[in-house]
Amino acid sequence: MPIAFADFNAFGARAANVAELGRILPEGMVPDGFAIPFHFYDEFMKYNGFYDRARDMMALIQRRFRTLYRIRPTNLDFAMDIEFKITAEGRLRIKQ
Repeated sequence: MPIAFADFNAFGARAANVAELGRILPEGMVPDGFAIPFHFYDEFMKYNGFYDRARDMMALIQRRFRTLYRIRPTNLDFAMDIEFKITAEGRLRIKQ
């Protein structure tokens, strides 16, 4: 099933934009590829407990970061250039 830009809510803007470029640019300029709808990715992550594992790994990274740079928990968000969060719904959000 070809993806169009209108499908960005299901597949993400990057996949939709690459698909759109594949339609308008000469053949061979855009590599073939595939995209997985967010819904199926989300279900896969939940079913396999990967959100929980990711949450545990990120907590470990924060503890090590705090120890390495002697940062108090209240200053951790400010000190890190990239902040990882898992929302209440279990989705991963990366804040830059």
